[in-house]
Amino acid sequence: MIQMPRDDYELFTMLVTSTKQKLHKILFKILKRHYKNIINTGDYLIAEGDIPIALIAHMDTVFKIPPLEKDIFFDREKGVIWSPDGLGADDRAGVFLIVKIIQSARKGKLPHIIFTQDEEIGGVGANQLCEDFPKPPWPIKYMIQLDRRGKFDCVFYDDSNAIFAQYVEGFGFKENIGSFSDISFLSPVWEVSGVNLSVGYEDEHLEIETLHIQYLYMTLQKVKNMLANVDSADYFKFEGYFSNPFRSGFNFWGYYPYEDDDEELTKRWDNTSTACHSCGKTITKAVSIRAKNDYGNFHYYCQDCAAEKIQWCSNCGCAFVSSVPHQELCCDCSDKLWETVNSDEIR
Repeated sequence: MIQMPRDDYELFTMLVTSTKQKLHKILFKILKRHYKNIINTGDYLIAEGDIPIALIAHMDTVFKIPPLEKDIFFDREKGVIWSPDGLGADDRAGVFLIVKIIQSARKGKLPHIIFTQDEEIGGVGANQLCEDFPKPPWPIKYMIQLDRRGKFDCVFYDDSNAIFAQYVEGFGFKENIGSFSDISFLSPVWEVSGVNLSVGYEDEHLEIETLHIQYLYMTLQKVKNMLANVDSADYFKFEGYFSNPFRSGFNFWGYYPYEDDDEELTKRWDNTSTACHSCGKTITKAVSIRAKNDYGNFHYYCQDCAAEKIQWCSNCGCAFVSSVPHQELCCDCSDKLWETVNSDEIR
């Protein structure tokens, strides 16, 4: 039988039963008890710590309405928490771990904290954070996002820093692939390596989502070990196959590397694996289509899903996915058209 301390269970249920707006207020109050320098906006909540490692989680979930406390169940035999209405452990489990780390940190050993909003609809909060801070707001050696399904995964997305991957795996994780998280924005813009670590949930985005307590606490201890090892850790620089995802070109398949990239770099990019944003199937980027969504963020699609979901901008020709039926322009071209029309009206 797997136990969860009563205080931890009450904390977790409070987190998962809160709307993203209420959770934002709760986390702000928690940070105020431990941190002096806090920046609070509608898109993100960040706090300057004592050690140069940043912990990241997002406050939103895919479920529009959080579960009621009476509808949260803890199966102690199997060691899982679940709710028939959708638990929202993606990413309230990550938020829970960060709060636990803050509460147990010794004086002078607090990490930097980044809580974002609307990761589930394209990383809106992380994108805004990058716009507000083109460079890291504090010294950061590396970033840890706590927003990954499973048991022991560590995911680096487009970061090819093999030394950083080896370093993270040394704490008991195994490299895997993923499609997207907040560090997909933050790492390339801030030029700081980031990793997304498993926090124990599975069947995310579905009502049958479950959270495995054993793996949740295992990751908690591993992250504490990583934070305790900060003095011997190096600064890990983001080493992408392209230097910035916001300055990319497009061909038929979506993204192509810069024209001045050498053949070896292009080959490495082509052979990199990723997951289709729609069906989750593992694909290589060489045969994927990289499409922009309504928020200007990019995702990879397999050819089958691309045929069903992707449209091509009638102005710039790039691949995009829109929630607006029969849309002919990507979000960038739509914005430019809107600005042109409004500037004409002003004149």
